[in-house]
Amino acid sequence: MALSRDTKAIADQILPAITFNVNAGGLTIAAEGRLEHARYVPFDHPGKCKCCHSSELELSYVVSKSDVQFFGNRFKGVQTVQFDTVREFPDHTFFKLRCRGHVFT
Repeated sequence: MALSRDTKAIADQILPAITFNVNAGGLTIAAEGRLEHARYVPFDHPGKCKCCHSSELELSYVVSKSDVQFFGNRFKGVQTVQFDTVREFPDHTFFKLRCRGHVFT
């Protein structure tokens, strides 16, 4: 779906840019304007995957007004990082996302 110029400008103002840095032991999350300091989330399954012996991370995430929720093959469940600064969405905004069987509303 292509976004019009107006819609893209509104989306840039509302949704923060999230930066994920991955290392062998965990994930560091930074969001300029929303998090004062970067947050480190350790993996529940560090090192290589026990099934496929892969060192890669598959990550899916959802950004809301108050937090970022993510899940991946190295975490046991959905992880949540709360923002320090919360900005409200406009009243008419509604998102519903489905990713790998998880439904976020």
